[in-house]
Amino acid sequence: CLQANGVVTITVIPATPTAQPRPSAGLLQVIAQFLNRRRIVCTRLEIVSPTYVTVTVQASVQTLIGSNLQRVQSAIAAALNLFLDPRLGGPEGLGWPFGRDVIRSEIMQVICAVAGVDYVTSLTLSADSGTAQCGNLTLCGMSLATPGNHQVAVS
Repeated sequence: CLQANGVVTITVIPATPTAQPRPSAGLLQVIAQFLNRRRIVCTRLEIVSPTYVTVTVQASVQTLIGSNLQRVQSAIAAALNLFLDPRLGGPEGLGWPFGRDVIRSEIMQVICAVAGVDYVTSLTLSADSGTAQCGNLTLCGMSLATPGNHQVAVS
C-alpha cells in the first residue's frame, strides 16, 4: 500500500484451478526478463505473487416458508464462494479487483439473491481468521479477497 515513483509492480495470477493461485518462481523470472528488456530506463519493475485475504462470512438467515434448509445453506455458501473467488468473483464476475474492499451490503445482496432466502438477520465479516466485524473489510491495494469457511445458520 505504498506509492513509489519509478517503481512498477506487476502482480501475476496464473490460470490454475486452485483457491489461491500462485505463480512459480520460474514464471516470475521469465516475466521479469521479458519486461526488463522493454522497460523505460530508470524504471524499476517488481514482479510479484498476489497477497490473499481470506474472507469469512458469518450470517444468520431467515428462509421462506417451505424452503429446504440444507439446500438453502449450501446455495448460500456456493454463492459466497463464487463472489469472493479471486479469479471468477467480484461484483462484475471478472475476478476480484485488486485492493477492492469487501462491502457488507454486497455480501447481503449475494445472500438475499439465493432462492429460498427471505432476509438476513445478522451478518459479520472477518479477514484472515481475525475478529469478526459488522462493517466493510478494507483491503490493501495489492490484495485480493478469497473465500474462507463461511458459517451460515438458516432457519
